[in-house]
Amino acid sequence: MSNKKSNLGLDYEKILRVISWIDVNDPSNILPSTIEHELELASGELEMICYRWGGIDVEQFIKSFELEYVKMRFLKSRTCCNKLNESSLRQPLFPSNLSIRFKTAVPGRFGYKGQGLNIFYAWRENLFGKYLIAVTDQGICGLAFELDDGRASTERTLFDSWKRAVITESHAKTEPYAISHLDASHKTKVLAIGTRFQIKIWKALLKVPLAAVVSYQNLSSIAGESRGARAVGGALAKNQISWLIPCHRVVSSSGDISGYRWGLRRKRAMLSWEGLNECRVDWGG
Repeated sequence: MSNKKSNLGLDYEKILRVISWIDVNDPSNILPSTIEHELELASGELEMICYRWGGIDVEQFIKSFELEYVKMRFLKSRTCCNKLNESSLRQPLFPSNLSIRFKTAVPGRFGYKGQGLNIFYAWRENLFGKYLIAVTDQGICGLAFELDDGRASTERTLFDSWKRAVITESHAKTEPYAISHLDASHKTKVLAIGTRFQIKIWKALLKVPLAAVVSYQNLSSIAGESRGARAVGGALAKNQISWLIPCHRVVSSSGDISGYRWGLRRKRAMLSWEGLNECRVDWGG
């Protein structure tokens, strides 16, 4: 892992402190040195974090975490969503660095509650903090970020639907699938198992571009579904592969951030990073 990627992992806890600080302070016209003092950061450290996070200045960095920034992105994304509704069949299903196999879970068949799966897992760290990755011989089947109440709770949450699988901890088996950040040079295989409706919603999610955000109802329309926001929310809650199948790009109909089981501050960090790096991420051809 390069030094830049390592730094991004180390930056995450400090970024959470920045988000908490923004929520109780008005950052307008406040010097970076003042913010560093209040957050107990070293002199010049905030500017270095900004550079690594998106190659930007402190003002842009702070603004990208504000809740109004997400609402602005939501309004901007509406045109994109309308185009997806009109021409979804012509859209690429997912970026070229992802190879995703969708498997419908049918009682008694392969994949149902993990039936027939040998799953290997390990804990790792990337720019959004510590994460639990689970893999099979067909690729990543689970990616979960550490919950506030710890690793044991995170493991229970991810493994709960795989009661019939053989689950083994293995750092070596997960090494080829370690994810530091999304780029075209890291080819990633994914195995996503769910009901027909869940898979339909997950496929629609993969049509939502980097840096765009949609509402639950928008997502239902993109999927060509008539079911409402509650059903869509249920399908998102069953997504075992966070970030790669990007349920963090879904917000409420008002543009408010809501409903992310790996933490709302992490969701804000993801949306910030994607917004600031939209033009720098090369998905490949």
